[in-house]
Amino acid sequence: MLSGSKKYRAYLWGAVGVGLGTALFVGGYYLGTEQYGDVSDVSSPSIVANQKPEASLSHEAGDKPGASGQPEAAKNPLAQKRQLSAFTDDQLKNHISTLTRASLKSVTQEQAAIWREYIPKLLPSYGETKTFQVARDALRDYEHVVFHTTDTHNLANNHRVLRNYADLVHKYCSRWDVPEAVAEAIISWENSGSVASVSYAGAVGICQMMEDTVSFVHDYAGQEAELLRRDADVMRYKKGDKKRADDMLAQADLLDCAVRHRTMAKEAKQDERVLVNCNLEDAIIYIKYLLQKYEGREDLAIAAYHCGIDNLDDIIIVYVNDTKMSMRRGSDRRELRSMINSYDIKYADLWQYEKTRAMLSGVRTMNGELTTDANRYEALGDEADIYLWKVLSSWVAYKAGQDYTAWMIENNRGSREECAYSGVPIYDTPAKVKDALKSGSLVSVKKVLPQKGAELLSEKVADVNDVAKKKAAGAAQGVHSHEHASDDAAWLVHPELLGYMDDLLKRWDVASGNSKVRLPVGLLSGVINPHILSGEHVGSCWALKMCPVNTMDSHLRGVAFDLDYSGMANAQRKELQGLLEYDFVFDRVFVRNRSGKTHVVLNPRWGDYYYKKYHESFGK
Repeated sequence: MLSGSKKYRAYLWGAVGVGLGTALFVGGYYLGTEQYGDVSDVSSPSIVANQKPEASLSHEAGDKPGASGQPEAAKNPLAQKRQLSAFTDDQLKNHISTLTRASLKSVTQEQAAIWREYIPKLLPSYGETKTFQVARDALRDYEHVVFHTTDTHNLANNHRVLRNYADLVHKYCSRWDVPEAVAEAIISWENSGSVASVSYAGAVGICQMMEDTVSFVHDYAGQEAELLRRDADVMRYKKGDKKRADDMLAQADLLDCAVRHRTMAKEAKQDERVLVNCNLEDAIIYIKYLLQKYEGREDLAIAAYHCGIDNLDDIIIVYVNDTKMSMRRGSDRRELRSMINSYDIKYADLWQYEKTRAMLSGVRTMNGELTTDANRYEALGDEADIYLWKVLSSWVAYKAGQDYTAWMIENNRGSREECAYSGVPIYDTPAKVKDALKSGSLVSVKKVLPQKGAELLSEKVADVNDVAKKKAAGAAQGVHSHEHASDDAAWLVHPELLGYMDDLLKRWDVASGNSKVRLPVGLLSGVINPHILSGEHVGSCWALKMCPVNTMDSHLRGVAFDLDYSGMANAQRKELQGLLEYDFVFDRVFVRNRSGKTHVVLNPRWGDYYYKKYHESFGK
């Protein structure tokens, strides 16, 4: 796009957002394409079987009587929409996984209505079934990334800054003929609650502009202005409409922003990117340029704002070559633009297709190779694959209003896994564990996983902690002696998680080429209760608090496991980390690392997929 820039670094020339920067693993990668198939088949597990997405979101549940005996909607329709699920019980029954059902049940009627209203307004081409559903599912999957408040991110502050400068945004969008929604959406995410923030990459200001991008914008605006001046000169030479020619010259002077911005910066004795007027206008001009490059397609323009035109072009070409027809990149991009129109290529297509999603996320380099330590500098990063969805989610909340944004922030105050599993019970009493075993909500991995290639380090952990448990036994009713510490209750998980672990083991066997390698499972449920399986009521369960990131709730829900690869050979560790990174990038699991240990939580949206994997390997 800009002179001197390598393609894989082109995103640094663009406006690079501060972002939330979810950490990825460092290590080798392995893509188990034979095991996965096309990711588009499974990337939207929330689709109701034999049901169109619109039907699942358009259902209006009946009124439920409140304390006064009147329907709740009669008193507060908004409160009802926030209490009632967008899915009916019949629709939820179509899902075999209790985890997926719990995840879907958390989608409210208000959210469903807001998504239906605003997604097509920012992305007009997404009004159809498939792409609307992809966008909707992405908003739900990355809800925590957008709304969770940290020391450096609070979406309410971002929206406040945008509201303060809404008139300026409108002014410059009108001047440059740019859709206001696109500018609002990008600014609502990029400003980070400040007009002078500086990103790790050196992007500055309300729209996070790089120096080279500003220079490029000035040149581009100058060229647009020069075209107007030439047209005005031709009109005057032909003795055309003098007033029209004068207006064109005035417009050209207005568009030629370089001198004006530099003068403002000089007078303020500041970098022009810190000056809101300059930064906003530069960004909106850049958005105009991106929209021109992508045939007015809002989704592709927004994606390119973050990762760069060269990178996005290459990714589109890979997608076309793999799925449509052979093409090469032409210097004037005419062939590429023709392909975008002919095949109606959307960002959702690139995001769902396995190889291009891997390029967007940095699992593959911009040359299409698997990313390693040696070539990592050639790969994108900083959550480039989900940038469009973060921007879309932020703008939808902005348009829905301050009350909605505050409500969403409140709902996402906990960790991502806590928010994702808010509807799944914690099995912390013998009665709960017994009922879960009886219903099949929990299954034991103690006998089956070692046969598949896992080493259950929890047995060793339990023995090491005998002394501590023995001291506390008097204060903990129900734990009678240390000799029962390794009871089967310590290895109870949801069958969906067992299906994922079995799938991970199979892929690791292929990646390592060594069937003798053992998966070092450090902690599963962590529940120690000597007589639970015999049905004897002994009080509350005892929990081994050995999780490296202290998130025992997810373990006690049977949806998490810890790996301890501190003693593993470096090459094997990299292979295993690469598999986990792949699964993290494709949203199959949530992952946290700490000192040679990894905490892994299954994403509930993938419950149906891994429940089927469980039955394939272990039967009913």
